Amino acid sequence: MRRIRIKENSINFKIIILVFFLFFLPVFTQAEELPIRQAQDTFDISLTGYAETGSRATDEAEYEPEVDDSYTYHNTSIALSLDAKSIHFQISGFQYEKKYENLNRLNNESRVLNTGIFYWLNPMLKLDLDMKYRRKRYENSGSWDYDQVMVTPGITWKMPDKSSVTLSAGLNNYDYINREDESKRFIRMRGTKYLAEDKLMLTGGIRLEWLDESQQNRHRTQNKADLGLKYKADSPWLDIVSIRAEKGRGDTKDEDSDLDLDYEYWQGNVRSWHVIGDKIKTDLGYEYMKKDYILADNDYRQYTVSNGWNYDWLSLDLKHKEVKYGDRVNSNYRRETLGVGARYAKRMDWNAHAGVEGNYYRYNNSVNDKNRYTVLIGGEKVLNKQVRLGVELKWRLTDNRNSADKRDAGIRVTGEWRY
Repeated sequence: MRRIRIKENSINFKIIILVFFLFFLPVFTQAEELPIRQAQDTFDISLTGYAETGSRATDEAEYEPEVDDSYTYHNTSIALSLDAKSIHFQISGFQYEKKYENLNRLNNESRVLNTGIFYWLNPMLKLDLDMKYRRKRYENSGSWDYDQVMVTPGITWKMPDKSSVTLSAGLNNYDYINREDESKRFIRMRGTKYLAEDKLMLTGGIRLEWLDESQQNRHRTQNKADLGLKYKADSPWLDIVSIRAEKGRGDTKDEDSDLDLDYEYWQGNVRSWHVIGDKIKTDLGYEYMKKDYILADNDYRQYTVSNGWNYDWLSLDLKHKEVKYGDRVNSNYRRETLGVGARYAKRMDWNAHAGVEGNYYRYNNSVNDKNRYTVLIGGEKVLNKQVRLGVELKWRLTDNRNSADKRDAGIRVTGEWRY
């Protein structure tokens, strides 16, 4: 059953802003201690790109998607980067095409152009400008078609202790073909502070965003805030530990989703890395996510526990994920993941990798139970120290309990040239 529900944002941003500046205001007071920044004497050019095609299921995503279906995709990308002394410039283009198996109304094609430039004015001050244009067209839902234009100028203060503060503001406009346009303005603040002889890193960010005009079933404001820390323990059994929490409001189309929904969320994660002996490393992780949508019955909460192991060129990944929906109880499920991989490199000339992964889904309604198996192989070759070529092949089998099995494959080709 669809629900229309708009809740007041529970974040007290005045307190968050106070905490942000309590940690990061000292960064602004250290300008006189800055050493002279050394400019690069070289001129570097790089050209990278990829092309890929295949099929995916939406439930392979890290977080729960707004729809449950499979789709085929055809994606291409190319990017040019230039570095000269204190200036960096990059321009990139992308083309994405999706065709869903059942939800044909979501079939679409996107073309994206990104440009970015930054310039160091002096040893402590960097100016940057990012611009994005996206053209998205739906095959069977013309009222969803839009052109997006986003412009984000920013400024960064960088300190001798590696601490930094970044401020940016901009416009994010969605021009729809057959419905009311959306015009958003936003301000971002982000900081990083190092303590305890650089062993402790504190991070924090705030994004304040608002619509120019109120719209039905939309949040007028979409504020977000996050705080995190990373500590390098350098002990025999604990190398690094990190903690992060984030809360706010979001818009699915800002995340390249094929639906257009507003939501409130909060998430947190804890992760640790451990070194056991000369060749054995492991990591442990826990992550929680909760989403509440304004106009959908997709509200859910999920948690994931993960454990990864690495021994020389071998890797093992274990993961347990549980998802519970607010209304669609039969869609609740558990997923167990087991993955084994191997990677081999000969000097810097070439490398190869391969992996096998199994995902086992168990739903409240056992009719939907399934197992998915994926095999992946790939490699890269370096030519003349300037050109790098790569290819990756993927095969997948989905064993459905009460429907026909599905088989599909994918390929991704990459290239890089540096001068």
